[in-house]
Order: sequence, then structure tokens, then C-alpha cells
Amino acid sequence: MKLNLAAKFIGAFGVLVVLGVGYGLFALYQMSVLYSSTNYIATNVVPGSIIINSLDTEMEHYRQAQLKHVLTTSATDRAKIEADLADTEARFAQVLKNYEPIVTNRDERELMNKTEAQWQQYIRQSQSFLAASRAGDHAKAIAVLDGDARPTFDALDDTLVNWRTFNTDSRSKSLREAQESYTAMQMTMIGVIVMAVVVAVSVAFLLSRFVTQIVTQYVSFASRVAEGDLTTRLAPKSHDELGALGEHLNSMVQNLNRLSRQIRENTQNITAATAEILATVSEHTASANQQSAAVNQTTATVEEIRSAADQSARQAGD
Repeated sequence: MKLNLAAKFIGAFGVLVVLGVGYGLFALYQMSVLYSSTNYIATNVVPGSIIINSLDTEMEHYRQAQLKHVLTTSATDRAKIEADLADTEARFAQVLKNYEPIVTNRDERELMNKTEAQWQQYIRQSQSFLAASRAGDHAKAIAVLDGDARPTFDALDDTLVNWRTFNTDSRSKSLREAQESYTAMQMTMIGVIVMAVVVAVSVAFLLSRFVTQIVTQYVSFASRVAEGDLTTRLAPKSHDELGALGEHLNSMVQNLNRLSRQIRENTQNITAATAEILATVSEHTASANQQSAAVNQTTATVEEIRSAADQSARQAGD
């Protein structure tokens, strides 16, 4: 391995960071999908349901007011009903106007435009009933309302049903997307946690095994050196701090081996010099012994001469 230990640990931590960042980005994406789905439901589907119900209510109220206008005989009541019809038309138009800004789907916009067109068509087709109703010609007024206007009213009702169905389908789709996003985030979280645990355990195992093997090799090496084997060498396979330590240990043992060899050579030289000194001392001792013997011999000779002299002196005295 060409990385140092710090790089190995940083790399292992980096893997976990990458996993965390990857999950974070994925979670942000899923959260955006979840937000988009829930926001669509809150700002479009729910208001759409309310508006469709309002349009349906206004449409039914308008139709009932027209029938009341035909059946009533009071001019005052007719005036009130006509004012109510005008208010209903205004409310219907205002509901569509309020809904228009939140429409984001082309199909939904087509349904809204179709609803508005059919509503205007129904108003035009049924408008002539007022004159007959005011004149008391109930049969003609009913004929107008049940004539061309009736199919248009039914078509308008069908359009609202289709719009409601579309709205319900959109809500179901958005809820499904939100649920899928939540499930995806949940499963991804579980997957990332499991993967992080696996990576952490694997990295810890590999690094500990790597370090343990090298330390065991170094301990065995140190034991052999302690026993006096200075020829042993390590074979570092990594290019990190542990590998550098192995190279330094090899250099240390090599220097110890060289120093030991120098000591042996110096010891041999000292031994040889000591032997020479001992030989010289022995020679000097032998010479001293010879000189001592000569001195003793000389002393004995002197004693003999003196004894002879003393004897000669005594003889001369006699």
C-alpha cells in the first residue's frame, strides 16, 4: 500500500462521508419530490376539489332558480330571482377566475376552459326563458330550459364530473408519489446505515489486520535480534510509516552487525597484541633470570676470593 496511515484512516472516513453526502443528496431530492407532491395537493388538488364543488353548487342553484322563476307568479319574487341569477353568474365567473392562477396541468386547464365555455353556452341558450316566464308562458319557458339548453347543462355536469375525477386521480397520484418518496428515503436510509456499518467494520478489520500482521512480524524480528541473530532482515511491503519503521529497523540491525564485526576484529587485534606483549615480557623475565644467576655466580666468586684472601692473610700472620 502506498498511502500512509493518516491517508488510510482519512480514506476510510472519507468513504463514510461520501456515503453520508450521497444519502443527504438523495434525501434532499426525495424531500423535494415529497414537498412537490404535498404542495401540489395543498395548493391545487384541495382547492380544486373545493372549487369544483362550488361550481357544481352554483350551477345547480342557477338551474333551480330558473325553475323557480318559471313557477312563481309574483313579480317581486321574479325580480329577486333574476337578481339571484345575476349574482350566481358573477360568483361562477369569480370562482373560475380565482382558480385560474393555480392551474398547472394542461389537461386541467382544458377542463376549466371547457367548463367556462359550456357555462356561457348554457346561459345564452337559456336566456330566452326569461321573456316567456315574465309573460306567464310557462310552457314556452320550460321548453326553452328543456330544449337545447338541457343537453348543454348535462354536458356541463359531465365536464364537472370529469374534472372531479381528474382531480381525484391527481390527488391519488400525488399521494402515491409522496408515499414512494417516503418509502425510498426510508429504504435508502436503511441501506446507507447497513452499508456504513459494513464499510466501517470492513475498514476496521482490514486496517487492524494490516497493522497486526506488520507488528507481529516486527515483534518476531526483534526477538531474533535479541537472541543475537543480526543477519535477519525485514521485508516491508507497505510504503507508509510502518514500512519506514521496517526500513529503519533493518538499517539499525545492519549497523549493529557492522559494529559487532568491528568489535570482533578489534578484539582479535587486542588478543594478538596481548600475546606479543606476553611473549616480550617472558623474554625480559628470562633475561632478568640469567642476569640474576650471573650476579649470584659473581657474588660466589667474590666470596671465594675473599675467603682465599683471608686464609692467605692468616697464613702470613702465622
